[in-house]
Amino acid sequence: MANPRPAALSDYHDVVWYELETGGGHSLRVLRDQLDRLDMAPEQISQLHELDQLAVEYIQKADGEALWPVLIEDDTAQPLSYWWWHLGKLRAGIYPAELLPPHLRVVYMEQLREARI
Repeated sequence: MANPRPAALSDYHDVVWYELETGGGHSLRVLRDQLDRLDMAPEQISQLHELDQLAVEYIQKADGEALWPVLIEDDTAQPLSYWWWHLGKLRAGIYPAELLPPHLRVVYMEQLREARI
């Protein structure tokens, strides 16, 4: 029997797909924090990775006016390895790429290369 989709994953999906584009996303960090603590099935982890990639791409590419300003204010009390608390650094291209998980490092570095062109 398949594992039911965690509520936090469904909520994270909605934030990434709908709220970010409408200037929201205030719950992105809290939801991502919850998901980091869950024991998920491989297909759920794959879904999470895809949503993470979309979130990072959006944060890097979005028009500054389209982003909720608080979303890109880094929380310096959180470890840098928790990338979702450091979206401002990701957006600015100053986040240490080596701290990102592999599925995000590729996206992040690709966006940095495109920005330099």
